[in-house]
Amino acid sequence: MCCNDKKRERTLMQFKDMHKKWSEWFSGKDRNSICQQIYDLIWYTAVYRIVYKSGQIASKGEQCGMINDFIDKCFWEYQLISIRRLLDEDKTQRTISLYRLLDSMESNYQLLTRYNYFYGYDKEYDVDKIKGEYEEYAAKQKGPYQVPPRLVWEEIERRHSEFDKLSNKKNMPRKENNCVNISLFGDLKKVLKEKVELKNIETIAHKFIAHAESPEDRRKSNVDQIKLSLEDLYKAHEIVCKIATFLGKYFFDGCGGFLGVPQFDQFENIEKPMVKPEEVSQLRGIWNAYWKETESWSYFDINECDKLLKSENNNEFSTDEISAAENQ
Repeated sequence: MCCNDKKRERTLMQFKDMHKKWSEWFSGKDRNSICQQIYDLIWYTAVYRIVYKSGQIASKGEQCGMINDFIDKCFWEYQLISIRRLLDEDKTQRTISLYRLLDSMESNYQLLTRYNYFYGYDKEYDVDKIKGEYEEYAAKQKGPYQVPPRLVWEEIERRHSEFDKLSNKKNMPRKENNCVNISLFGDLKKVLKEKVELKNIETIAHKFIAHAESPEDRRKSNVDQIKLSLEDLYKAHEIVCKIATFLGKYFFDGCGGFLGVPQFDQFENIEKPMVKPEEVSQLRGIWNAYWKETESWSYFDINECDKLLKSENNNEFSTDEISAAENQ
């Protein structure tokens, strides 16, 4: 084996190792894989859209404002922080994000060669060779016949044509050492970071949710003037999903069907009230018990502080009254 062959095979092994890691980030079984993050994001958006529409359908005065405010706050904070996670640059390289995956692929673009784009995925490379074998096979057949998957040379040509576009080598001689165009990943990162909705979402999540930034610092970025709508969220979802689809199509095992198909009736019991009128008193009991508990936290002086610091067991504070109310 000559030096070039050894280098090529060494690069192939490096690509396989890196691709394995990328694949885990992208669509692995871990709850934090990119696809899993997106699936959760889209699922809970679908649920919220149902809740939101239910509120529009219900007559005014038939809804609980407290519950509606809670749902809205939880939805928006979840959405903003979830999108921020997908855009996380993470200089420490300890987290999984769509941006970080693009960044890693950009940094290792030299491994994304035409040769690796075939052999790294156990695909046949030589179109002419397979086409010749197909023609030889076809000539021996009599009547209708089925072409063995290995001899479908059009698939090999299609994959080469894909790489021609990915490497910006269209209408140029195909070489094994052609690399994916590095600017491809930079352009996709730019879309994530500079598209208005995504940029604004990340900014608000950073300055209001992940961190409680001071008014002075917020004024510098004029963040208080940013207004977001549900449509802004949906547009951000579309961009994230399309970039994930692109990566899945060309480099991984796909990432589609973003809204999962429930294996149950997701609308079961949706028409029923949360509680019966006669049960509301139990809920008031829980509220009042919790109010009483939080009120006790308002009386904390130097003596109580000293007791807390010297206490060997900081879990000695009781919430028995709340628990009793909840269990009634």
